[in-house]
Amino acid sequence: MAKSVSDEDRALRQALQSLVILTQSATQLRNSVGIDHGAEEAPARPRHARLVVGGPRSGAGSY
Repeated sequence: MAKSVSDEDRALRQALQSLVILTQSATQLRNSVGIDHGAEEAPARPRHARLVVGGPRSGAGSY
């Protein structure tokens, strides 16, 4: 008989999938705007970095 998946298991799985998507998106953004790929100057500003890093951190702080 198959084990039923609890609501907690579903929520944890969704949270982990969101972290994977966030990591992939941040990597894509870094690759497209980073100066390591031939750009003279990064088009992203420090506020963009704070948004990428600070958004998830502020959400995690509510627990």
